[in-house]
Amino acid sequence: MSKLSQLQKNILSGTLVHGLNISLVFISYPIYISFLGIEQFSVWILISIIISFAQFGDFGIGKAIINYTSFLFNSDNKKEILSIIVNGISIVIFISIIIQIIINLFLNTIINLLNIPPIYHNDAYKAIPLIGISIFTFLLYDTLANVIAGIGRIDKYNLLLLLLNILKTSLTIIFLYLNPNIISMVFGIIISNTLFLIIIITWLIKNKIIYLNNLKDVKIKLPIISKLIKYGLPVFGIQIVNIFMFPFIKIIISKIFGIQYVGYFELSTKSAYSIRTLFEKGLTALLPEYSKFANNNKNSIDQLKRLANSFTFKIIIYFLPVFSIIILLSKYFLKTWLQSNYNDNVFWGFLLLQPGIIISLISLPSYYALMGIRKHYHCFIESLIRLALTIILFYYFKSFIINYNIIFIFISIIVIISNTYVMAIFKRIN
Repeated sequence: MSKLSQLQKNILSGTLVHGLNISLVFISYPIYISFLGIEQFSVWILISIIISFAQFGDFGIGKAIINYTSFLFNSDNKKEILSIIVNGISIVIFISIIIQIIINLFLNTIINLLNIPPIYHNDAYKAIPLIGISIFTFLLYDTLANVIAGIGRIDKYNLLLLLLNILKTSLTIIFLYLNPNIISMVFGIIISNTLFLIIIITWLIKNKIIYLNNLKDVKIKLPIISKLIKYGLPVFGIQIVNIFMFPFIKIIISKIFGIQYVGYFELSTKSAYSIRTLFEKGLTALLPEYSKFANNNKNSIDQLKRLANSFTFKIIIYFLPVFSIIILLSKYFLKTWLQSNYNDNVFWGFLLLQPGIIISLISLPSYYALMGIRKHYHCFIESLIRLALTIILFYYFKSFIINYNIIFIFISIIVIISNTYVMAIFKRIN
């Protein structure tokens, strides 16, 4: 099967699996609520915030492993891949230890910050330290899964991710049936992550990506750790910027229009960006493909530009028509989804976000190309441009926000400008 065909499989699997994972969430949440009740389920959602924030604590190492694994695999340098894996795991272990120490030292503070009702404090004291273990198993799993993505088998990576989520949901439901409390939720995560960790290690050994005989020759080396962290830090910076952007806008909306409009904003952005993510998840397959050109010589850059331009063209030809149909049917979908809670503010917000989302989709081949050839500090600059424009428009020009819909016009302008920067920078690279 040709490389392009494998790449097509990778892209399609990303979109399909993400769609199935969303469906799994819609199916599983009502079941969890039936066992826990809405109050205890809400406590779990609060506690799981720790998982969401701690998973950013890999400092972008996952993307670094994809990049270096792809380049080394293409160069048929499997021994060096093992060195990348071992040093990547050493970073993850160190980060996990720090996270566990912080959780144990500030357990009372965390429970108070999360505003967990006193009746659930006892469960929280038991569950939160276990979450530290679940974070470790996730980061370890994610590190090794990114090796599979790095060798160009994102279809396998996506399949494993889907199976992991199915197993996690199934085990959680079984544990909830036996003992309906939030600790059962944590055990479902830990055991499923551990099982899939074993499966991934077995797969890597069976496919001769990892040679156990070579492990004794692999050492933890500061230059390799430094190399992985150097790649990962801009990615980590992007994640941090993304965390703060929408909460800042929500605060402004609350002050100008009232708390009710924050809800409308959440529904508009969640629905609009969920559709964007559905397409983006497929296109993440471009990162390992582009990482093969990381030596940055002129011939590699020329090949990279041809490949990126062809995918930009394919997005315009294939993705945008599908996206346009979704936009046309969006009012019907939103009414069906929200039913009696539907409000036209949600629809207009959804609609006004689309120009920015379309440009951001078109810029994705350029974005992943910059990440692939290790010029991803430009991607970090793009996130800083978004943050700076958000602060300028929403803080210094908030007197112009005389209508709620202007919020979404501002966001689209910000996204168009920042993503145009990415495309312009990629075009200039020689």
